[in-house]
Amino acid sequence: MPNPKAKRYIVLQSSTSSATASQLEVTMDASFTTSFGTTNKFEDVSANASEEKTKYRMKFANAAGGDIGCLTLRLVGKGDPQAGVTVTKTEARSDLDPTPVSGGVTLIENPAASFERIWKQKTLDSGEAEVVDNVVKLDMRVSAASGVTAVQTVQTQGSNQLVIAYSWNGPAGPLVSGTVTLDTAVRAETDYQTGKIRITDNNPTTGEERHR
Repeated sequence: MPNPKAKRYIVLQSSTSSATASQLEVTMDASFTTSFGTTNKFEDVSANASEEKTKYRMKFANAAGGDIGCLTLRLVGKGDPQAGVTVTKTEARSDLDPTPVSGGVTLIENPAASFERIWKQKTLDSGEAEVVDNVVKLDMRVSAASGVTAVQTVQTQGSNQLVIAYSWNGPAGPLVSGTVTLDTAVRAETDYQTGKIRITDNNPTTGEERHR
């Protein structure tokens, strides 16, 4: 499996009783290159159809089936609406290779490296009153097997895009490499506008340091 991946695209639409106010568009793309084996696992933990809460695990193995390392991802997309506003997930597409196994995904408890982004942007009406607060969270964690080093590098840290590069290196050089990309955007409809983007980026290695 030379190009394993875990991609997810979602659209969350916020609406009042009379009109659509905005759409939150989120794309997560975890794409890697390796000449060895990979297994994917996927879990949907959404409480209802109006939100996105999914977890992914990509586990990399060498030619003999031995462990190289692991990546876990937790993606959250939701709207925190004001009274009278509804949030609906109108689109959700996945592209995972190899085909994932569905079931419980346990996030790496003590990662060798990790990064999380919490992204927020409000939709406002014409009087600048808040309609909904759009929220996206991505929690990335990696582990490495004995004799393997996991390297995390921040490549892009923009207001609407985050790109984190990961590689797992053995004594002879790279074994697995790739990137995790998060793209986020709010599209306001006529008579509505977007507020300031608020971002919290954090690279903890223990659960106690993570945002809740």
